[in-house]
Amino acid sequence: MINPAIYTIAKNEAHNVSGFMEMAGDCPVYVLDTGSEDDTVELLKKHGAIVEQKIIDPWRFDTARNESLKLVPQKHDVCLSIDLDERIVPSNWQERLAEEWDGNLGLCVLISDWLDKAKTKPGVQSQRQRIHERNGFEWSHAVHEVITPSFGTEVNSCKLSLVIHHNQDDKPRNYIPVLENAVKKNPTDSRSWLQLGAEYSSAGQLDESASAYFQFLFLTKDESYKDRFKRSHARMALARCFFERGNHKETIRQYLFAVAEQPDCREAWTHLAHLMLQVENAEFAYGCASNAEKIKSFPDDVAIETGCWGDIPEQIMQSAEIQMKGVF
Repeated sequence: MINPAIYTIAKNEAHNVSGFMEMAGDCPVYVLDTGSEDDTVELLKKHGAIVEQKIIDPWRFDTARNESLKLVPQKHDVCLSIDLDERIVPSNWQERLAEEWDGNLGLCVLISDWLDKAKTKPGVQSQRQRIHERNGFEWSHAVHEVITPSFGTEVNSCKLSLVIHHNQDDKPRNYIPVLENAVKKNPTDSRSWLQLGAEYSSAGQLDESASAYFQFLFLTKDESYKDRFKRSHARMALARCFFERGNHKETIRQYLFAVAEQPDCREAWTHLAHLMLQVENAEFAYGCASNAEKIKSFPDDVAIETGCWGDIPEQIMQSAEIQMKGVF
């Protein structure tokens, strides 16, 4: 029988407290508040959470999460790192966890983005390591941090049927300064360069975004099969940067690089097929979509765009056939 606990960090999350604590049920919750100016702390305590406050300066997510993990008493043998804007499903998740826990590190699905406002259609999902034994693990990386085994810990992973829904709100976030500081301190940190590229892109800083993605690619020349998916996604992100700047030739070039980086990346073939359909290269579009449709699986820890794993390739093939027949 396991004795789980949820731990998390919080800042100005009052609007999420009620739903979060309802999801937690009777599972103990330990929270490190990092400087809330609303009534987050009071509401969490009212709902039964154990809360302590500490300012993390300079800010790093891994530092904050490691501090929050310290709040969890040793009597809890399994720890779940769940954010205030996230929810675990199904509702009987504690029963599922007790039945399925068979290791020291749990893999579960995280749906991090949605295709609709009602959050019924997953947009981006991946396998994440958010559940772990109380001892032997710590967090690393300043932003989009990951759980890592401590020295001497032998990882025994187990796949869980739990799903974490991320319900990000419109609260302003700016991770660029943290990531800029991270790459300044460690210029060879390819993961931070990749994340910095995404943050620059979201902020509309397309030149800076492209530079960060190119730096990531420079640092990851000899990577594994799984890591080549990251290179493929970086190429697709570059393609979008060039598209926004009106450089369509370079857009096509980067999408071609994306499929070359990882021919098993369904997203790369799908996006290239869609682009070719837009420029009325129907034969090429059909071939790319056909390649996408043939890809049926992906590694567990690779983020996927769920839309590309539906019937979009088939739709592109049908549209390409119409173009090839001259019917518009």
